[in-house]
Amino acid sequence: MTTAPAAPRQRRAYAPRMPVEERREQLRSAALRLIGEQGYQGLTVEAIAAAAGVTKPVLYSAYPTVAALLKDLLDRTQNDALSQLLAAVTGPSMLPSQMTRAWLTIVREHPNTWAPILRIGPGTPDAVLQRIGQGRDTVTAALAQALAGAYGSDQMPRHLAAAQAFVAAAEHFGRSFVASPDSVDVDVVGQLFDDLVRGLRPRRD
Repeated sequence: MTTAPAAPRQRRAYAPRMPVEERREQLRSAALRLIGEQGYQGLTVEAIAAAAGVTKPVLYSAYPTVAALLKDLLDRTQNDALSQLLAAVTGPSMLPSQMTRAWLTIVREHPNTWAPILRIGPGTPDAVLQRIGQGRDTVTAALAQALAGAYGSDQMPRHLAAAQAFVAAAEHFGRSFVASPDSVDVDVVGQLFDDLVRGLRPRRD
Protein backbone atom coordinates (compact mmCIF):
# COMPACT_ATOMS: atom_id res chain seq x y z
CA MET A 1 0.00 0.00 0.00
CA THR A 2 1.49 3.32 -0.99
CA THR A 3 1.11 6.44 1.09
CA ALA A 4 0.06 9.74 -0.38
CA PRO A 5 2.89 12.22 -0.70
CA ALA A 6 3.00 14.80 2.06
CA ALA A 7 1.58 18.17 1.17
CA PRO A 8 4.30 20.69 0.42
CA ARG A 9 5.16 22.76 3.45
CA GLN A 10 4.11 26.36 3.04
CA ARG A 11 6.83 28.88 3.65
CA ARG A 12 6.13 31.52 6.23
CA ALA A 13 5.42 34.94 4.76
CA TYR A 14 7.97 37.54 5.79
CA ALA A 15 7.74 41.31 5.61
CA PRO A 16 9.80 42.65 2.72
CA ARG A 17 13.12 44.14 3.67
CA MET A 18 13.30 47.92 3.82
CA PRO A 19 15.68 50.54 5.24
CA VAL A 20 15.39 50.88 9.01
CA GLU A 21 14.01 54.43 8.90
CA GLU A 22 11.26 53.36 6.49
CA ARG A 23 10.46 50.48 8.81
CA ARG A 24 10.29 52.84 11.77
CA GLU A 25 7.94 55.13 9.87
CA GLN A 26 5.75 52.12 9.07
CA LEU A 27 5.65 51.13 12.76
CA ARG A 28 4.99 54.69 13.96
CA SER A 29 2.10 54.97 11.51
CA ALA A 30 0.67 51.67 12.78
CA ALA A 31 0.97 52.83 16.38
CA LEU A 32 -0.72 56.12 15.50
CA ARG A 33 -3.64 54.29 13.94
CA LEU A 34 -4.07 52.18 17.06
CA ILE A 35 -3.87 55.21 19.36
CA GLY A 36 -6.40 57.05 17.21
CA GLU A 37 -8.80 54.10 17.39
CA GLN A 38 -8.49 53.03 21.02
CA GLY A 39 -6.00 55.22 22.87
CA TYR A 40 -2.99 53.64 24.51
CA GLN A 41 -4.87 50.73 26.02
CA GLY A 42 -3.81 47.54 24.32
CA LEU A 43 -0.85 49.16 22.57
CA THR A 44 1.40 46.09 22.71
CA VAL A 45 4.19 44.72 20.56
CA GLU A 46 1.77 42.16 19.17
CA ALA A 47 -0.88 44.77 18.31
CA ILE A 48 1.57 47.15 16.62
CA ALA A 49 3.24 44.35 14.65
CA ALA A 50 -0.14 43.05 13.48
CA ALA A 51 -1.30 46.54 12.48
CA ALA A 52 1.91 47.04 10.50
CA GLY A 53 1.71 43.58 8.92
CA VAL A 54 5.07 42.46 10.28
CA THR A 55 6.34 39.96 12.83
CA LYS A 56 7.52 40.81 16.32
CA PRO A 57 11.20 40.22 15.43
CA VAL A 58 10.86 42.77 12.63
CA LEU A 59 9.48 45.30 15.12
CA TYR A 60 12.30 44.55 17.55
CA SER A 61 14.84 45.11 14.77
CA ALA A 62 13.62 48.72 14.56
CA TYR A 63 12.68 49.45 18.19
CA PRO A 64 13.83 47.48 21.25
CA THR A 65 10.62 48.29 23.17
CA VAL A 66 7.21 49.88 22.73
CA ALA A 67 8.45 52.67 25.03
CA ALA A 68 11.26 53.46 22.57
CA LEU A 69 8.76 53.59 19.71
CA LEU A 70 6.48 55.94 21.67
CA LYS A 71 9.39 58.21 22.60
CA ASP A 72 10.32 58.51 18.93
CA LEU A 73 6.68 59.14 18.04
CA LEU A 74 6.30 61.91 20.64
CA ASP A 75 9.64 63.45 19.69
CA ARG A 76 8.28 63.83 16.17
CA THR A 77 4.78 65.06 17.04
CA GLN A 78 4.99 67.05 20.26
CA ASN A 79 7.06 69.97 18.98
CA ASP A 80 4.65 70.39 16.06
CA ALA A 81 1.68 70.22 18.43
CA LEU A 82 3.13 72.82 20.81
CA SER A 83 3.97 75.18 17.96
CA GLN A 84 0.46 74.86 16.54
CA LEU A 85 -1.21 75.32 19.91
CA LEU A 86 0.91 78.28 21.03
CA ALA A 87 0.17 80.01 17.72
CA ALA A 88 -3.55 79.43 18.29
CA VAL A 89 -3.79 80.59 21.91
CA THR A 90 -1.35 83.51 22.01
CA GLY A 91 -2.34 85.45 18.91
CA PRO A 92 -2.53 89.22 19.36
CA SER A 93 -5.93 90.46 20.48
CA MET A 94 -7.61 87.11 19.79
CA LEU A 95 -10.79 86.32 21.67
CA PRO A 96 -10.92 82.90 23.37
CA SER A 97 -13.67 81.86 20.96
CA GLN A 98 -11.34 82.66 18.06
CA MET A 99 -8.54 80.72 19.75
CA THR A 100 -10.88 77.76 20.22
CA ARG A 101 -11.94 77.72 16.60
CA ALA A 102 -8.32 78.07 15.42
CA TRP A 103 -7.14 75.23 17.65
CA LEU A 104 -9.95 72.80 16.79
CA THR A 105 -9.32 73.52 13.11
CA ILE A 106 -5.70 72.54 13.69
CA VAL A 107 -6.77 69.33 15.46
CA ARG A 108 -9.07 68.45 12.56
CA GLU A 109 -6.37 69.10 9.97
CA HIS A 110 -3.55 67.35 11.85
CA PRO A 111 -5.11 64.33 13.61
CA ASN A 112 -1.87 62.33 13.58
CA THR A 113 -0.14 65.11 15.51
CA TRP A 114 -2.82 65.33 18.17
CA ALA A 115 -3.96 61.73 18.67
CA PRO A 116 -0.94 60.77 20.86
CA ILE A 117 -1.61 63.80 23.07
CA LEU A 118 -5.39 63.83 23.32
CA ARG A 119 -6.15 60.11 23.35
CA ILE A 120 -4.66 59.50 26.80
CA GLY A 121 -6.56 57.32 29.24
CA PRO A 122 -6.26 53.90 30.88
CA GLY A 123 -3.04 52.19 29.88
CA THR A 124 -1.16 55.36 28.93
CA PRO A 125 2.51 54.85 29.91
CA ASP A 126 3.87 57.09 32.66
CA ALA A 127 6.60 58.41 30.35
CA VAL A 128 3.94 59.58 27.89
CA LEU A 129 1.92 61.26 30.65
CA GLN A 130 5.06 63.03 31.86
CA ARG A 131 5.87 64.35 28.39
CA ILE A 132 2.31 65.55 27.88
CA GLY A 133 2.38 67.19 31.31
CA GLN A 134 5.51 69.15 30.38
CA GLY A 135 3.83 70.39 27.22
CA ARG A 136 0.72 71.32 29.21
CA ASP A 137 2.86 73.39 31.61
CA THR A 138 4.47 75.22 28.69
CA VAL A 139 1.12 76.14 27.15
CA THR A 140 -0.39 77.12 30.51
CA ALA A 141 2.50 79.47 31.28
CA ALA A 142 2.30 81.08 27.82
CA LEU A 143 -1.46 81.57 28.13
CA ALA A 144 -1.13 83.06 31.64
CA GLN A 145 1.42 85.55 30.30
CA ALA A 146 -0.91 86.47 27.43
CA LEU A 147 -3.74 87.06 29.91
CA ALA A 148 -1.46 89.17 32.08
CA GLY A 149 -0.56 91.28 29.08
CA ALA A 150 -4.23 91.82 28.30
CA TYR A 151 -5.62 92.31 31.82
CA GLY A 152 -2.67 93.41 33.97
CA SER A 153 0.19 91.48 35.55
CA ASP A 154 -0.88 92.43 39.10
CA GLN A 155 -3.50 89.64 38.93
CA MET A 156 -1.07 86.88 37.95
CA PRO A 157 -2.48 84.22 40.35
CA ARG A 158 -5.93 84.69 38.78
CA HIS A 159 -4.47 84.58 35.28
CA LEU A 160 -2.60 81.36 36.07
CA ALA A 161 -5.74 79.75 37.52
CA ALA A 162 -7.73 80.83 34.46
CA ALA A 163 -5.05 79.45 32.15
CA GLN A 164 -5.11 76.12 33.98
CA ALA A 165 -8.90 75.96 33.69
CA PHE A 166 -8.76 76.94 30.02
CA VAL A 167 -6.18 74.25 29.20
CA ALA A 168 -8.01 71.54 31.17
CA ALA A 169 -11.29 72.35 29.42
CA ALA A 170 -9.56 72.54 26.04
CA GLU A 171 -8.07 69.07 26.57
CA HIS A 172 -11.49 67.70 27.51
CA PHE A 173 -13.19 69.11 24.43
CA GLY A 174 -10.20 68.23 22.27
CA ARG A 175 -10.46 64.56 23.26
CA SER A 176 -14.16 64.61 22.45
CA PHE A 177 -13.42 66.34 19.14
CA VAL A 178 -10.81 63.76 18.13
CA ALA A 179 -13.19 60.91 18.95
CA SER A 180 -16.25 62.51 17.32
CA PRO A 181 -16.02 66.01 15.80
CA ASP A 182 -19.81 66.35 15.62
CA SER A 183 -20.07 65.95 19.40
CA VAL A 184 -18.46 69.35 20.02
CA ASP A 185 -20.31 72.58 19.29
CA VAL A 186 -17.40 74.91 18.57
CA ASP A 187 -19.52 78.05 19.01
CA VAL A 188 -20.79 76.96 22.44
CA VAL A 189 -17.30 76.04 23.63
CA GLY A 190 -15.89 79.30 22.30
CA GLN A 191 -18.55 81.31 24.14
CA LEU A 192 -17.73 79.41 27.32
CA PHE A 193 -14.10 80.45 27.06
CA ASP A 194 -15.07 84.03 26.22
CA ASP A 195 -17.15 84.12 29.43
CA LEU A 196 -14.29 82.65 31.44
CA VAL A 197 -11.82 85.29 30.31
CA ARG A 198 -14.37 88.09 30.59
CA GLY A 199 -14.38 87.45 34.33
CA LEU A 200 -10.70 88.48 34.47
CA ARG A 201 -11.41 92.06 33.49
CA PRO A 202 -10.69 94.51 36.29
CA ARG A 203 -13.74 95.26 38.36
CA ARG A 204 -14.91 98.81 38.78
CA ASP A 205 -15.84 99.84 42.27
